Amino acid sequence: MRTFRLLIFILLACPALVLADAAPDPLNKGIRPHRRTSAVQMVKERVDITLDDKLCKVTALFVFSNPTDTAETMEVGFPSSYPAEIKNALVHVDGTLTPTRKSMDRKTEKQEFDGEIEEKHLDTHWLLWDMTFEANQTRRVTISYQVEPFDNADYVSTPYTEHRFAIEEEFSAREWSISPEVRRVLDAIRSKTTGYVLQTGTGWGGPIGEAVITVGPAKAIRWYSPGAQAHFVGDRLVWDLRNIEPDFDIFIEFNTNMDIKKEIEGVSEARINRDESRTVEKLNNYLLNLNK
Repeated sequence: MRTFRLLIFILLACPALVLADAAPDPLNKGIRPHRRTSAVQMVKERVDITLDDKLCKVTALFVFSNPTDTAETMEVGFPSSYPAEIKNALVHVDGTLTPTRKSMDRKTEKQEFDGEIEEKHLDTHWLLWDMTFEANQTRRVTISYQVEPFDNADYVSTPYTEHRFAIEEEFSAREWSISPEVRRVLDAIRSKTTGYVLQTGTGWGGPIGEAVITVGPAKAIRWYSPGAQAHFVGDRLVWDLRNIEPDFDIFIEFNTNMDIKKEIEGVSEARINRDESRTVEKLNNYLLNLNK
């Protein structure tokens, strides 16, 4: 039943996705405890995400600059919703391999259900390392790691998999049998989701000077957000951003099991093999979505 198909947007609403900008002093140890900001600026970041059914691979370069005459020493961290999400992480500061450690930050929220107050614990697991920014110093941080994508199971309705549910319901409502061509289409609509959290970068001083996030291969991508700032360059989807105070995050839905060209051919064949007077509207909508 559709009531059990949770929207993927709800599942992605968690602020602690593992693919995220480095955050300054996340546990408030190095600078004044009542703030989560720093005078150090994120001048540039370059992030490349390679999509994979089992482990997405991430490489990132961050260039930080301390424009003040005062040194700052702090923890720097990457957030994760779950303790085992970040795999095979390597952090280099100015080309030198830097030791990292893990820690957890727990926040407790009180919510009311049926007249009773319940506590909900929100755990953020951090991959942490120490950095000192001398006065007027520029430093480069590179990090590489792997992360499991979220599996959009059969009960999850997403901007891409919703077409499968719509087609199945259309055939059921009209009491049509599902042809082999349509069945192949339905079997192909399987996806995973990952994302990149830009908002953790707001703790650095001023706007992020330059942020370029690339994701590929393009043939695996089925949906992405935000769409207005993105464009394809060869086999990569690119967000090229300048002087941003990020109030949004990036989400990617992908299918590595089928090349998008083959999927379009399969949907076209399914449409052709339907009697024209009984063409399924949802197949048309699905084809339009794939051709965007």
